[in-house]
Amino acid sequence: VFAGGDQTICEGDVAVLSGATQGGSTTSVTWTGGLGSFDNINLLNATYTPDQSEIGSVVILTVTSNDPGGPCNPVNDQVRITVNKAPEVFAGTDITICEGESYLIVDATTGGSTTSVTWTGGLGAFSPNATTLNAIYTPDASEVVTTVSLTVTTNDPTGPCGAVSDQIDITINDAPEVFAGGDQTICEGDVALLSSATLGGSTSSITWTGGFGSFDDINLLSATYTPDLSEIGSVVILTITSNDPAGPCDPVSDQIRITVNKAPEVFAGADMTICEGERYLIGDATKGG
Repeated sequence: VFAGGDQTICEGDVAVLSGATQGGSTTSVTWTGGLGSFDNINLLNATYTPDQSEIGSVVILTVTSNDPGGPCNPVNDQVRITVNKAPEVFAGTDITICEGESYLIVDATTGGSTTSVTWTGGLGAFSPNATTLNAIYTPDASEVVTTVSLTVTTNDPTGPCGAVSDQIDITINDAPEVFAGGDQTICEGDVALLSSATLGGSTSSITWTGGFGSFDDINLLSATYTPDLSEIGSVVILTITSNDPAGPCDPVSDQIRITVNKAPEVFAGADMTICEGERYLIGDATKGG
């Protein structure tokens, strides 16, 4: 009997004993050895499935001939099966982030025969580089409101095991945007028209706050603000805040400064009747504001 040439296989594969041969007075064979399993121990070209405990080790299998009639004894031969560890890699758990954020791929892992990895995919940037397992990915601006699939691939180890890869999906949500408008100066008695306020991104509603005066509608983008009497001659700061969109993005806000100038005031004095030739001192005329 001849057990065949020694083999090296990869974790997860089976050893096909196709090189085994028999001759002479051999009429049957039996395979033994290892902790795994044979598809048929009496089949010359059997297959052997290694046990999990044999990964990363050498398994010795023995083929033995039957005992023929007469003085000849059974014979045997051995084959060495080297079971290489396969490379392993996990890209991490899928995640949703907000526009403007970078993501540290903190739960990416390697195992088996992996000694290095390379990240590919996306239009953004990996930091410090694409060969760092737990890299930071900064999305490109064009990837907002999309899902980016990043692939991590192991090195190709020596032997029959090939490189393996895994993917992580990063969804980039649109951030809310608001702009309160340009600062204004109004006169006492006037209202501030917030007509230059804008919204964008994932903002679907807004709320105005601030000041001691009143808004015609705090949820109206182009609201009007009527200052309180106590705010005359001062600067009022009004804040516009977006709604809190679903997902990881937080509300955002912006401010506008409304300067309320005092109006000029003047009083000419009370009406008066005088006699011809007299002069009148307008002593009760006043100014203010």
